[in-house]
Amino acid sequence: MDGKLLILCDELPETKEHYSIKDYYFLKRDMIDPEDDPEKLFVTWDAIIPKNQSFIDACKYYGLTFEEMPPLFALMQEGKTDPKNGTIHGSLQEESYFNTLNYNRNRVTKLAQDGEDYQAEALDLSCQYPSQATEQFLRDFSSLLNKNGVVRILLCYKNTTDSASVRHRMLLMEAWKNQNRFMRDQSSSAEIVESIAYDDFGEVYSRANEEMLKIYSLPIFGISKM
Repeated sequence: MDGKLLILCDELPETKEHYSIKDYYFLKRDMIDPEDDPEKLFVTWDAIIPKNQSFIDACKYYGLTFEEMPPLFALMQEGKTDPKNGTIHGSLQEESYFNTLNYNRNRVTKLAQDGEDYQAEALDLSCQYPSQATEQFLRDFSSLLNKNGVVRILLCYKNTTDSASVRHRMLLMEAWKNQNRFMRDQSSSAEIVESIAYDDFGEVYSRANEEMLKIYSLPIFGISKM
């Protein structure tokens, strides 16, 4: 069966002899190199939901206040990046929050330019922004899964990772699972399998191989045997 396994883990983007930990820019690439298109996608958690949430918190602040953002605000993202892809950091969550922020600000600016009641709209959007940005992130995650042909997701946590980060990520993945069912065109067929906590990356590699064998046994893309 066709279909990939996404393995989210607490490792930095890097290339080893037998595997490579990918970053966000790899997942969102437009052109897919057949020689670098693994069926097991080992991806750093920071490519999806960064441990450092300072940029997300700043987006929430500007989404609430509509204050002027610093000129290079977009470059303050904290998602980890493979050095071979450049030095600009980034993650899916940060991009989703930033794009939603820009959409709201542009909408209010246009209303002001057209002589409309932009203050009421700004107040309404500021209240909606946190949930609006989160919903956008969940939709973008489904789109990213579809783009990369992912049918199963394995969530892996290092035992040394702080519990607050683990809980935050688990809650967002649970929210994605619940919302994905109600998406229309963007809905993903991917399913989250039982997560693992690990001390050594070899445990993640071994479990990924087991899950990949299960994917091979699926008779139809993304559909489990009855």
